[in-house]
Amino acid sequence: MLDDKTPRKSAATPSGVTPTRRAPTADEGTDIAKTKPQAPQPFGEMPRSIWVVFLAIWCVFFVALLSLFGGRADVLFNLGVVLALGVMYFGVPFVMLHVTRTKTPPAPTRYIDTANGRMSQREVLAQIILIPVLVTVAIMAIGWIALHT
Repeated sequence: MLDDKTPRKSAATPSGVTPTRRAPTADEGTDIAKTKPQAPQPFGEMPRSIWVVFLAIWCVFFVALLSLFGGRADVLFNLGVVLALGVMYFGVPFVMLHVTRTKTPPAPTRYIDTANGRMSQREVLAQIILIPVLVTVAIMAIGWIALHT
């Protein structure tokens, strides 16, 4: 049993520097081996609802085009080409997302980092759907004017 009068050995090295404890490595069976950094996922930072609204607006756009201008064969051909290009333009990123998706998606956050800084989900939704909504409204207005003049 040690009492207060017994001298204790110092952990200092001969140079007088106390060694610091080194960090465990993955080979030592710690939690470091279990936690791997997740690779960033394309489109993973935005919630699914934003993409659903975005695609729904484009579907309304094509339905408006078809219903307003789709009576002739040449118009149907042009709409088919535009639709095929749209499917390719919007479909390739979603296929790439499906191929690169990991088993554990990132946790949804209230804010999304953009090139202009952090934005809330509502602000991002407003920016993403602004042009499709305006184009759809413009096509409906043009069609209404064309049919009623």
